[in-house]
Amino acid sequence: MGAEEFIRIRKKVSKKTMNGENADAIMQEAYDMLSCLPWSGDVRGFNASKPLYKLATYASREWLATTHEDQILDLL
Repeated sequence: MGAEEFIRIRKKVSKKTMNGENADAIMQEAYDMLSCLPWSGDVRGFNASKPLYKLATYASREWLATTHEDQILDLL
């Protein structure tokens, strides 16, 4: 829910600074991705096992935690 609220707020800001259609499409894609995740279990494919619900913090101001840094490093 926090991630959805963050996206909603960013959508309002983005509509003022970028093309409204592009903002709507980007935000809708983010909502769609959040709604289809199975919010139980762990994120797979990374060295450290973390719960799936932690992915929602990527869509917030809390997105740069140690977990996120580790996941980004694993991707690199």
